[in-house]
Order: sequence, then C-alpha cells, then structure tokens
Amino acid sequence: MAATGCGQVHNQEQTLFDKKYQSYCTVVQDLVHFTLKHHVSWHPDDFDHVTQKTLQQFRKNLPQSSSIEGDLCSSLQELYQAQQQGSEEAFYRQFIETYMQTLDAHSQYTPPDQVKAKRDRTEGKTKSSGIEFYYRSPDIRRFSDKNFLVIDYLHDDSYPSLAVGQRVQKIFTTPVLSFAWQDLMDVLEGKQNIEMSMSEGKVIVDRYKFNYPPFYIKEMKQDDALILWVRLMEFTRGSVAGLTEVLDQYKHADAIIMDLRGNPGGLLLEVEALLDYFLPPQHIYSEVNYSRSRLKKYRLKIPQRNDLPLTVLIDSGSASASEIFAGAIHIAKRGTLMGNYTFGKMSAQTPYLLSQKNGIGGMITLTQDLMVFSDRSTAQWHRITPDVWFKDPEVDMINHKNWAFYEYQLPSALKPSEPALSKPDHMPVIASCEIDNLRDCSHARITAFVYEQLH
Repeated sequence: MAATGCGQVHNQEQTLFDKKYQSYCTVVQDLVHFTLKHHVSWHPDDFDHVTQKTLQQFRKNLPQSSSIEGDLCSSLQELYQAQQQGSEEAFYRQFIETYMQTLDAHSQYTPPDQVKAKRDRTEGKTKSSGIEFYYRSPDIRRFSDKNFLVIDYLHDDSYPSLAVGQRVQKIFTTPVLSFAWQDLMDVLEGKQNIEMSMSEGKVIVDRYKFNYPPFYIKEMKQDDALILWVRLMEFTRGSVAGLTEVLDQYKHADAIIMDLRGNPGGLLLEVEALLDYFLPPQHIYSEVNYSRSRLKKYRLKIPQRNDLPLTVLIDSGSASASEIFAGAIHIAKRGTLMGNYTFGKMSAQTPYLLSQKNGIGGMITLTQDLMVFSDRSTAQWHRITPDVWFKDPEVDMINHKNWAFYEYQLPSALKPSEPALSKPDHMPVIASCEIDNLRDCSHARITAFVYEQLH
C-alpha cells in the first residue's frame, strides 16, 4: 500500500558511494548517514534510534534470527550468520529496503535488476496494448462480483474487432466477474499476449505493443457545446508536452474535463508545465525541509496559453503531482474540483543511484521535502476535498465500509504542521449511477454538469 501515490517527483540522479568498500555494512552506515542528513524530518542525531527500529523490524522478516545487541554492524553480522541461505549482498539489500521503509511511507530501495523498469516508467518508455479501460478505483478489487472492464478508448485501429464501450467477459478462460483486482494482476503478470473474450468474439491483445502516450482525449458533445474529456494517467517525462500540443488544436472547444482519477503523480517538472499551460505566472508551491529549516519556492513563469473553463476529476487514487495540480487550480480559482477525497501525499522524493562498485548497487528514492501551496496549506495527510461530490456507487460502498485507503492511514506517514486547503461552504452532489452502466452514465452526468456551468 505504501507505493500508492508514490511518484518520483524529482528527476536528477546522483550516484552515491562510487568506490569499493571493505564490507557491506560500511556501505549501509554511509547510506544511513547520508539519508538522515537529507531526509525531510529525520536528523543525523537519530542514527541509533532509526537503525535500532529498523533492526527490530528486519529481524521479524528473517527465517532465522539472533539477538541484536551491540552496534549496527555487529548486529547485522550476527543476523546474517544466523541465516542458512542467500548471499550476503542480498541480505544487505533486504536490510536497506527495510531501512528505507522505516524512514517514511515513500522512501524506497530498488534492487539493481528493477532499476531499468522503474526508470522506463518515469521516462514514459513503458509499452502498453493501446487499449484504455474506463477508470475504476483500485479499491474495487474487493467487489469480486462487480469487476467490469469496459473499453473507454483505443489509441489506434490495431484491433478492428474491438470498439469503445465493449465489455470484457473473460481473460483467457476465466470470467472477469470472478476476478478480484489483485487476482487479475497476477494472471497478467509476465504475459505479453492476452486472450480477451467479448460478447462479439475473442481477440488476442499484445500488452507490450507500443509506447503509447499516458493520456487520451475524447470529444463530448452536449447540445451546442464541445467539451473535451482529457484522461491523464501519470505525469511521466514528456507527457505534458504531448498533451498540450494536442489541446492547442482545440481552441474552438468550450470546456475541458481533466480526469486525474487514479493518477499517482510523477515528475514535478511535468505538473509545473501543465500548470504553466492553464495559469498565469504566479507562486504555486514551496518545498519545505523541516530538519534543515529550508524553504524553496516554485513560480510559474510562462504566460498562460489556455483559458477554457476547467473541471478536474479527483479521487483517492489522485496523489502527489495530481494533488499539486488540483490544489493550485483550486487556490487560483481557475476551475472546479469534482469527485472524492484525494490520497493525501505531497512529499517529494529524489532518486539516487547506488554504485555497483560498492557491491550493493540499485537505487534509492529519498523523501527530502514536503510541499505546501502558496497559501501555506498542504494536501499531505489532510487530502483535498472536491468542490463537487460525484457519488460513484462503488466509492459510496467503499467509504461506507471504511475500505478506502489514504496516506494518513500509513504507519510511517508524514504529518505536517501546515493546515489543509480551505473547503467550499456548499458542495453540490451529482447523483449516483448504476454500476452496470457506470461508464456511460458517469460521462453523461459529469458532462451535463459542466455544460450547465457554462450557461
């Protein structure tokens, strides 16, 4: 769960510990000193406290254990000698992973064999099938009998037998309705060609067909108005340049719906570019580091290029860069926020490569800053409240059963001293849609609401 909303928000990569070490533990010691020096809230003086806390947790995860009396290196050596399997470097990588998780909910360690995949995602190089399904909250995995997959958009005509609005009935030979969300992900894991059955027939889908952009635009007609439904899945490198280039072709449109539901964030440079597109030059947010008493302000500098009426869709899957965009739009009174509470993550992670020379390798992402808006409020922990509630029946049931999951529920989440964003005095509610017709009904009701605001 800690990975939710954990987008990489800084993209510079510095290589650490680029030399040979006498032991793996000295690498770990240097890593701990470095991370405590730069972390948003921990301090170098916390070395003993944090390492002991990590050792306690790490010990629980080992098949064989021993006492952890003494300093860090002697404790780790005793724990390693108690193990009867696995390499020494794998043991220390596992400890580093536990340590990073101890710091906060979003600091992470990525082992060497997974670094490329993580970079590819940030760089927007991950390939996909070109088929986009109507966004469903990931919490819906609990509704194993209501897990519909409805095609919302096709990036090209590679699958002539498929059409927007079709519903997937089976993945391979298993009915979709019998899948819980995680079960579905497990079935797809490692497979490139997927057989999907629709009422209209079967089709083989290539999951890694092409590098499609992480966005798509649909034209929604409402009487005499043209409303653009923009679905942005993630703020990867170059995504906003591609999106705004397409939006520039729609100067004749009447309004924009920016769908950021389920968008976990991404690069800060990308969300700044999107805000540059919709807002005039102004201070939008600052990065705060409590342990170093540092405050760094970020301002938009490029003239506004788009002044179309804007509605931003948000939910519990909207996090990090998505919350920066939604919050900045809210504070500037530039548009309307619609949907449900956001996730509540506004911390900034910086990636650092660990040199292979030290024997460990891999990459860490360290939470170095907490972000606050221009009015000194933040979405961190507090979440963002929409201006208009969209009463999705799935979300209603999730909230009723307390199944929704937010940043503040994570055991090591950062609680800020800054307040939440202001809430509207009156929040209109868009009525629920039936689950069986959720996509078409949601599109119609949201578009109709936006149209009413134009008049």
